[in-house]
Amino acid sequence: MTIILRSVCLGAVLAMACLLPVGCGNKLGSAPTGGHTVELTVLKDKKPVQHVELTLVPVGGDAANSFMGQADGVGVCQIPNVPEGEYEVRVARMAAGGPDPAFASYAEGSPLRVVVSATQTSHKLEL
Repeated sequence: MTIILRSVCLGAVLAMACLLPVGCGNKLGSAPTGGHTVELTVLKDKKPVQHVELTLVPVGGDAANSFMGQADGVGVCQIPNVPEGEYEVRVARMAAGGPDPAFASYAEGSPLRVVVSATQTSHKLEL
């Protein structure tokens, strides 16, 4: 039992170490360069949605060029170095046992879209 628990813990630590280079607000798989700092405010029934994970995926582009961040305690997420363009916004939150099913409609194929430009870097997202 102790050996199995140690193996599970070691696996979890290794998995987290693999995610460290990504970090919050960075392009997946590489260091961020250029672009704009995008501020996303997540609301549901006009109230902030706290601690959700947000991913900006270029519409018609490669998902490997996505950007990630996490909303804070007042539902605001800032993601730096996002190039101009149109993005699908994916929203997720982990719950006990895995992804929270309340956010399933905002996974891949999410209806949420934002356009990032020099004059449009702040967006309110109503779920």
